[in-house]
Amino acid sequence: MNEPLIIVGASARAAAMAAVADGYTVRTADLFADADLAECCSAVRLEDYPHQLAQLLPAWPSGAWMYCGALENYPGLVDRLAAGRPLLGNSGATLRQVRNPFLLASTFARHGLAFPETVRTLDEIDSGRSWLRKPRMSAGGLAIEPVTANLSADVDGTNRYYYQCHVAGQPCAAVFVAAGGESRLLGITAQRFFNQAHRGSLFCYAGSIGPWPVSSSQASQIERIGQVLAQQFSLKGLYGVDLVLDDQTVWGIEVNPRYTASVEIIERTSSLRAIPIHWDACRHGRLPDVPQPAQDCCAGKRILYARKDLVVSDLASSELRACNRPAEPPLVADIPPAGTPIACGRPMVTLLADGPCLAQVESQLHEAQHWIETLT
Repeated sequence: MNEPLIIVGASARAAAMAAVADGYTVRTADLFADADLAECCSAVRLEDYPHQLAQLLPAWPSGAWMYCGALENYPGLVDRLAAGRPLLGNSGATLRQVRNPFLLASTFARHGLAFPETVRTLDEIDSGRSWLRKPRMSAGGLAIEPVTANLSADVDGTNRYYYQCHVAGQPCAAVFVAAGGESRLLGITAQRFFNQAHRGSLFCYAGSIGPWPVSSSQASQIERIGQVLAQQFSLKGLYGVDLVLDDQTVWGIEVNPRYTASVEIIERTSSLRAIPIHWDACRHGRLPDVPQPAQDCCAGKRILYARKDLVVSDLASSELRACNRPAEPPLVADIPPAGTPIACGRPMVTLLADGPCLAQVESQLHEAQHWIETLT
């Protein structure tokens, strides 16, 4: 392959490692420049995220670029960067539409798809049901909180939030790839959350596990959701849709129009190669034949958040890196360099596991978490 590729976002590690494994020459810029990322490719830690990218990328050698989360919150910056080099992904114009919760709600309703009632102000909610307040600019579930009697209305005129009826059920994420108004469903994972009440979020993303089993009816609904989104918003390349499975109903919640955290799990459980698929869809308008998941092959990831303020020791950083074997998928990832200060509630490290069933994967992740918490 040997194509140059720049990957940027809040965390570029998963996409960068996949791209390096597929033969791309990768440069990255993200919030962490973790030790394992820096060992596999050029990595820059962004001190002024994401605005520093506007100065950084033009100085780098020519080549295509792609973004991970949460750059979808900055459509103007995406367009500015895309003016200087080829973008593998969705333009700022597409981001403004598909990230608009009201436009998304009306699109789902028009096509007979389930989407929670979504309103602009606290005054519009029905107090007889459970509601969530969500920030318009967010990622990873941060700052989502239940509407309670003591929650004050937004009075500053910035419209930073919207309100969505809470749907109970199994939170899942579907990964698709799109080109030319068509989509392919690549896989489905279940999502895990970590209650970070002290940071104002009860829905902080803490990992994924899959492939998640769904009924034929649910699978049909999910495929139709992907197709409608690809047609209505002209999506390109990889994208994810957050869902809630409620009995046989699939509720759309949010669209993440880029490489998502679930992609790593889908790659570990099939022969799918996400970055070449993304490249072909964006550059050549080609969609893949979707491989079937391997039999008796499940995978999961768990993001560990620091439960106290800490500084990563030399021993901890080296022992974490020693868990991984060359030329094999990592078991520990997003490993901070020695000396890194990590505040309570901030991401510390990511665990990954493989096994013949979902229960065994969960057990392995739990055991690894216990070991790391004793180490740190």
